[in-house]
Amino acid sequence: MSVSDKYDVLAYSKQEWKGETFTARAVRSGYQHLQAVTGCPFMRIIRGDNYCAIRSVAFLMLSNGGRILPSLGNDDRWEQHISTLVDRLVSKYKCDWLFDWSFAGRLPSTPDNRLEVMRKCLGYFIEQVKIARGIADDEDRQRHFLMLFNSGTAAEIRLFEAVKLMMLDTAVRLHHLNIKGEEVPVFAWLLFARDTSDDPRSLMMNHLNRVGDSGGLEQVEMCLLGQALETTIRVCRPRNVEQEDFITHYPDHMIEQWAAVNVIAEDDRHYNIAVM
Repeated sequence: MSVSDKYDVLAYSKQEWKGETFTARAVRSGYQHLQAVTGCPFMRIIRGDNYCAIRSVAFLMLSNGGRILPSLGNDDRWEQHISTLVDRLVSKYKCDWLFDWSFAGRLPSTPDNRLEVMRKCLGYFIEQVKIARGIADDEDRQRHFLMLFNSGTAAEIRLFEAVKLMMLDTAVRLHHLNIKGEEVPVFAWLLFARDTSDDPRSLMMNHLNRVGDSGGLEQVEMCLLGQALETTIRVCRPRNVEQEDFITHYPDHMIEQWAAVNVIAEDDRHYNIAVM
């Protein structure tokens, strides 16, 4: 399953972290603190492939009502922003290298239809956000997205590739602003300070193309994911209870303004989610 049924947080921690080693005791204590901090008594286990960070955040965002891009308001500007993403990258930012997008080897495409497959992914993402916003009952909404994510089809892959494209679009805009000398979040400096991602093309080739294929998101890319959706990703690391990084926000500059989703990291290679 891509997204499991609910587990009681404390029962899960006692079952999975038995014994009296320092780490086991710390993790159990961390889960107790997680419940207090987030107010979430339950968790869902997320499939452990290289999409797990995006899967965690996308499922939470959609099942919580599709709250994204608050800066664009409540009208259809968010939809236009997403639906024109490919044309914006090609025409405005001259990203001719966009044809090297790989879809993590999960969706078939050729150079001739690659951009059209991207548009279909983004269109499907828009469709699901609209569905999320249109289902008033929380349980009905969660049921819909559990069925979608666990359908065993390419549906969730289209969602994840759309999110990755939104991340690339955000990275391109931040890089452009930084070159112009305008203010950008601190994480953008770190993102492009790496030898492997000193510009948007290398970010795509060396990092985003790998997500879902041979690698997951690094921590600075978690900031990019949150920025792309305008959602704060609150990550709890149970084993680091009572340490400074027990709770980390990705990114951390809009905590008061953006909706937050609660993600659990027992290590930085895999993420589960905390839910009500």
